[in-house]
Amino acid sequence: MNTYWTTPANPTAQLYQWRGLSQRLYPMEIFRPDTSFNDAPAVYIFAKFNFVGGWTALYVGETEALGRRMAEHRSQPPYKWATAQSLGATAIHAMKAPADVKLRRTIETDLIAHLSPTLNETSLYNMFMTFPR
Repeated sequence: MNTYWTTPANPTAQLYQWRGLSQRLYPMEIFRPDTSFNDAPAVYIFAKFNFVGGWTALYVGETEALGRRMAEHRSQPPYKWATAQSLGATAIHAMKAPADVKLRRTIETDLIAHLSPTLNETSLYNMFMTFPR
């Protein structure tokens, strides 16, 4: 487990396996929303627990500096974390990812294509909500 990239470390880390469209599995640690992350490259998911005992992805992202990116999501428009919480998000799932942005974006794209998270601009929900009326 990649517990060395949070402050303090996540001693009771649980993993959840997210599947991409490629059918590849991406093991991610489950973190509380108030976790303080170090600035490390990562792929992350804002998730809510669902009624069948699994997780539903609300937003998938990638970053070169997870700590900084989480601070941005909490404090800058469009306030993705607050929006995710309003939709039921209770956890941040994250995996340490390659420093190469192309590889991180490949993972992010694979997950978005399979999970269709509500808050990603590529989701059908957002396409419908931004369609001119």
